[in-house]
Amino acid sequence: MKKHEDGYLVTIRKDVAKQLETRYPIVTELSIYPAILKIIVPIVALTCVLMILMNKHTIGYRINGNLNTQEQQELEALLEPHFNQVGPFHFLKSEVEDIKTELEAYYNEYVWINIYRKGTDIVFDVYNTPVDERDDLDTYSDTLYAKRSGIIKNYKVSSCRVLVEQNQLVKEGDPLVTCYVEQPYTTEIIPIEDTAKGEVWADTWYEVNVTAEKVDVQEGFTANKQTTYVLHLGGMEFNFLSQEIAYEKYEEVTKEYNPFFFMEESPLYLEKRQYYEKRDIMRVNTSEELKANLLTLVKNKFKQETDGEFIIKNLEIISEEETETQFIYKCHLTIYENIAY
Repeated sequence: MKKHEDGYLVTIRKDVAKQLETRYPIVTELSIYPAILKIIVPIVALTCVLMILMNKHTIGYRINGNLNTQEQQELEALLEPHFNQVGPFHFLKSEVEDIKTELEAYYNEYVWINIYRKGTDIVFDVYNTPVDERDDLDTYSDTLYAKRSGIIKNYKVSSCRVLVEQNQLVKEGDPLVTCYVEQPYTTEIIPIEDTAKGEVWADTWYEVNVTAEKVDVQEGFTANKQTTYVLHLGGMEFNFLSQEIAYEKYEEVTKEYNPFFFMEESPLYLEKRQYYEKRDIMRVNTSEELKANLLTLVKNKFKQETDGEFIIKNLEIISEEETETQFIYKCHLTIYENIAY
């Protein structure tokens, strides 16, 4: 109840108001606030709860950077133990600092790593500095190691001290080039004020499995084509020799004949449209044909897995397996490649 100059403002129930109307003049007021509050309050409360959960829980991660496909897969394998995957969601179960420490220990000093939270995601920025840009850095690795076992065949080193010789067998992790030297007649090792840069080439060995389909389906062009002409006049189109395209798959090639080529928008030009039919062409491969092209198949496989240069010096088929749909070859390879990193 509130007192006013011309009376009192009293809030009462509807059933009581009906009983008092016969004895007292009552002015009623209609308020929409309670109805609106019933809608707004739950929405605001739910939004606050979701915002709190978003700030406290991580349901995914993103990777930004310049890593190639193989490096991206390696990084995802490193991150997998730190997340619990439930359907499409990845819930973080480790501390961010622990993940960063592990990544910094895994990668060398040329990889820049930054980890931060954005909404419900953890974002991993991982950028690998290209080799041709490392000359601009102040610090370098003082030792080059063998990334794979092999027999040294050649080296091109521009600085520091080479530790290996031609035809020497080295194992993965052995030092190849170093910027440290031993002092004569002492056990003291001192650094050289230089940087370890260069390439060490060696013969290395791989065992690979090559799978080839017995029936290879490839899309190719037939000898059929269909041609139509379209006259463009003032924004309108007039078709000549036009008919429904008879091909299920095709590639369209267009060419314009424009007498007003010097104008930005030509009022009149002729367009030629040609449709070239495409079909799935099935090719049956024999074991002899696949063996003849096995070197090409292996080269393509290696090109997808490495960014460096390599030469396949020898390929030997160890075993051959045939299934209903495939030929499977197990091969031994001798690869000539740069093993320094």
